[in-house]
Amino acid sequence: MNPAATSPTPPPPTYPEVLQQLQARPRRWLVTGAAGFIGSHLVETLLKAGQTVIAFDNFSTGSPQNLAEAVGGAERVHARTSRPKSRFTLVEGDSRDPNACRNAMTRGVDYVLHHAAISEAPSPNEQMVQFHAENVTGMLLMLEAAQAADVQRFVYASSSDVYGDAATQPCREDITGRALSPFALSKQMNEMYASLYARLYNLSAVGLRYFQVFGPRQNLLGDDIIARWITAMLRGGEVVIPGEGDFAADYCYVANIVQANIMAACCPLTARKHMTCNIASSRPIRLLELFLEMRAAVAVRHKSVRNLMPSYRPPQPGELRPLLPDITRARTMLGYEPMHDVAAGLEASMLWYEGNLFEG
Repeated sequence: MNPAATSPTPPPPTYPEVLQQLQARPRRWLVTGAAGFIGSHLVETLLKAGQTVIAFDNFSTGSPQNLAEAVGGAERVHARTSRPKSRFTLVEGDSRDPNACRNAMTRGVDYVLHHAAISEAPSPNEQMVQFHAENVTGMLLMLEAAQAADVQRFVYASSSDVYGDAATQPCREDITGRALSPFALSKQMNEMYASLYARLYNLSAVGLRYFQVFGPRQNLLGDDIIARWITAMLRGGEVVIPGEGDFAADYCYVANIVQANIMAACCPLTARKHMTCNIASSRPIRLLELFLEMRAAVAVRHKSVRNLMPSYRPPQPGELRPLLPDITRARTMLGYEPMHDVAAGLEASMLWYEGNLFEG
């Protein structure tokens, strides 16, 4: 018997090991949607790790301030060594423009982290075509440009919304349901196109299904529950919990998402050219517990919220849909292990929100 045939596959390297390898041998990364919430954190971490970064964005929803914070954060880390600005290139372009995609990709890119998308579903029917163009056509054009440029790995943002009406809990990657929103459908189509390019053109791709992501640079006026609650606490407003507070969900700090992207780009994929992975904290928390954690984080600097109590309202239809992730595949295939818990993430988020809500 051939010993090599029965020897177990070695585990993927840990996140610190991956960062050390990248620092020893820097690569060139293209981050689309780079001025957005997650994209700007990817830019910052990669620059801190000594990488060369091409930031691609049309600034339709992304913020120049996010990129300024990202590059500035990296500059503070490397104040006396290599200057991150010399390793950073901003390409203002639209993923719906094939020429812009090709131009961004022709700079010797090793890895693509694709996060250009619209997350809010269109309301008027006439906007549906634009939504599809941004989320689906944009992804397709980026896949085409990446395949032509022969990149090493194409990592893209998917979503837990692809599980749709699937009743299986916890959510596992091989079982999805019917899409319940235009956004969910666009992410399902993204995964299908990535799988097709892997089969037809041998493009190595990984889709990351994010659950509830939170952290600094998240939209101050968005609908995300953590953003709403922190904003309400800092402004002396009311915190309203849907349901009775016992609903549990998985909230994942953005630094864990960054870790997953980098490990997805660098992990060895021998058995398959395309796969999807759930990315979450794997520590569900009840809404009332989340409120108490958040109140404790805010009360460190704002004593007035120490005795704040929430109010409750009936949940809207579909608002409290259970989606509990199984991250076994991400752990096994990527080496992903969430390093930041909710409490640490809430503290960092509160400090950022505080500075941005009241600046000026």
